[in-house]
Amino acid sequence: MPDAQGDSLKRLRILLVSHLYPENDKDRSTTRALHNFVRNWESQCEVLVIRAVHISLKRPFAHPWFSRGSVEGVPVSSVIVISMLKARVLFPLGPLVLLAWKRFKPDVIVAHMKPNYRWAGWLARFLGKPFVAGIHGSDILASVPGFQAAIKHADLIACRSPSIAKRFKEFCPQWVERVFIANSGIEASEILPESAFRAKAGLWQGRTRFITVSKLLPGKNHDLVLRGLGQLRHLDWDYVIIGDGPLQSSLAELVKALGLEQRVVFRGWLSRAEALEEMERSQVFLMPSAPETFGLAYLEAMAKACLVVCAEGWGVDGIIRDGVDGFTVKPTGLSELTCLLSRLLSLSPEQKVELLVRVRVLVASLTEEAVALRYLDEIRSVAQRPRVLASRRCPEAKVVGR
Repeated sequence: MPDAQGDSLKRLRILLVSHLYPENDKDRSTTRALHNFVRNWESQCEVLVIRAVHISLKRPFAHPWFSRGSVEGVPVSSVIVISMLKARVLFPLGPLVLLAWKRFKPDVIVAHMKPNYRWAGWLARFLGKPFVAGIHGSDILASVPGFQAAIKHADLIACRSPSIAKRFKEFCPQWVERVFIANSGIEASEILPESAFRAKAGLWQGRTRFITVSKLLPGKNHDLVLRGLGQLRHLDWDYVIIGDGPLQSSLAELVKALGLEQRVVFRGWLSRAEALEEMERSQVFLMPSAPETFGLAYLEAMAKACLVVCAEGWGVDGIIRDGVDGFTVKPTGLSELTCLLSRLLSLSPEQKVELLVRVRVLVASLTEEAVALRYLDEIRSVAQRPRVLASRRCPEAKVVGR
């Protein structure tokens, strides 16, 4: 006899709208962060993805108006969206309404990133369905008036990290009660067993290997890390930098000026598998990056038994607890960073074990499945509760239940 609760969950239909979604299995041009949520939701509900392709009439475009694909079996409909903001028009909406209403009949509409909020919210109001807005770092940095207008009808607001949630609450205190955290997760199979964490702590003697894996960009603060390490030449450490980017030559010159050529190694771009292997051979992951939406690299480093250092107020700050299962530092604080690096280089064997065991407990709670199901619980809650809606055609409020 089928489980009644499971049968109920499968009836939930989610329409996800975003341009941050791959077009098909071969598409590697965009992140798969949202897809990682969806593929874990599918065991409990049905999901249709509308991949918005935003274009301007000022430039020619070759993308078809409408196309269908799939990513690991998840149906993806790519739709051209022409934004004419002065006229407050988004085209085409007719086919989207037909697709969503006649064919899929969603229970909830979820939209990620600012360009999609306005028309996804309009679609939700047209269909009389709940609307969930997913907020990313660049959304917070966008113009506040336009940003607030785009999400004012959202029933829930999914912030992609605690730091984004904090900034959102400062910008929009009137909507604090709608906010929840929807951070990314790590594949469970990539997390080393606890025995490996303890073994790594036991082998962490003598030289400490620091590592950073990121694009060589100004906000990543590689120069700050190099200057901090430059003040600790008398201590035993190596530093591996993985990634490429526009700052590569200037960072190499800085290494030379600091006299660190024998201590710092630039590995350039590596595959993800190779980067994870390098993390497993290191003890401390350094990336005081700001601004930083979340930073999956922090989770990858924790999964490979590294202590992580992030920028205070950015990235995984709020996921990790400073001094408990990770470390935070001001992104412009050279003296503070230098003190922290000195402290890490002088940890006792007992402290290393305690810290890495806590890191293992934390990263085990941040698997892709775990974070996706927490996100789904929030979506399910808004789909099930009565809501107050105001129709554009009929402005008086009405209570709607499922």
